[in-house]
Amino acid sequence: SRLTEFLHKQYCSNRAYYAAATLGGMMNPDQRITEDVEKFCFAISDLYAHTLKPLLDVILFTRSLANTMGYKGQFGLYVYYVGVAWMLRTMSPPLAQMTAQEAALSGGFRAAHQRLVTNSEEVAFNDPLAGVAEQQILNQHLRRLLQYSRLSAFQRFVQQ
Repeated sequence: SRLTEFLHKQYCSNRAYYAAATLGGMMNPDQRITEDVEKFCFAISDLYAHTLKPLLDVILFTRSLANTMGYKGQFGLYVYYVGVAWMLRTMSPPLAQMTAQEAALSGGFRAAHQRLVTNSEEVAFNDPLAGVAEQQILNQHLRRLLQYSRLSAFQRFVQQ
């Protein structure tokens, strides 16, 4: 909450909100302050468990394996492990890029809805043609997001 409060302070000072909204200095500031900050905090909190624990596991496993099989067996298993890891790495899709693309499409979908809310008077003034056009734009954003989400889910399923 302190990070979000700090960002609110920065966002609301010196008309930064105006610059972000009208001058195009930042894409989707609402998403960055709400969802992206939350995701960043979860990622930082998981950093400890994903870095130190695996290292400790490798050290303890190596020691136990050396006592059981000797160093030749241990070396053979590690060569096998590195070979399989390399093979999987070269064959697997770029999941981080896919996640970033999915987040960008989700943000664009939300921004399209926000644009409709912001310009609702103009759209209502030019109704029904403007309403139909806006519906097509929203549906187009939704189709892109759903198509990419399905592809991403399939890739993650295959990866795991």
